[in-house]
Amino acid sequence: FGEIIALNADTGAEIWRKSDYAPFRSSPSVKDGHVYCQSINNELITLSVEKGELVWSHSGIPESALLLGGGKPACSGDTVIVAYTSGEVHALSQTNGQVLWSDTITPVARIDTVTSIPHIRARPVIDDNQVFVISHGGRMTAIDFKTGTRQWQKELGGIRTPVVAGEFVFVLTNMNELVCLERKAGAVRWVAGLPRVDEDEG
Repeated sequence: FGEIIALNADTGAEIWRKSDYAPFRSSPSVKDGHVYCQSINNELITLSVEKGELVWSHSGIPESALLLGGGKPACSGDTVIVAYTSGEVHALSQTNGQVLWSDTITPVARIDTVTSIPHIRARPVIDDNQVFVISHGGRMTAIDFKTGTRQWQKELGGIRTPVVAGEFVFVLTNMNELVCLERKAGAVRWVAGLPRVDEDEG
């Protein structure tokens, strides 16, 4: 419904409510007194935790074709990483929303409409000066957190947030495969096909 509501954690009493925004399809991120909310029209709304006042906003390119759901912004230090349905990835200053770097994860060329949707539904992952981003459109990248330089790219599509564990990154792809990648070079260590479940059976 395009509303952002702050509640008292102990009593559930409403503290403040802000409305008249485009619908939201992901949970907000909260850090250092700021609430980051991403709407379906590719706008990042930043409000103060205390009063719900607008601090700053940032807009990406609108995208008409998108998936249900979305990944919330990722925060580290004084930087916010936001990924939009257009395939855009932006590193923004927590203070004023200034763009520190940006990239676009373009989809792999496909013949059908669905697989070419560039929507980044999975949440960006920040770990040890690396940002990992995977899009539905068939590409995954590792980006230097400070400079925005791409470190590697793989033709892997997915809608689930990658998991970083030590020197490896685990990704569940659109092909129902669990892929283990080396985090530094992006080399594939192994691929495991997962069983498909017929929803009508259970």
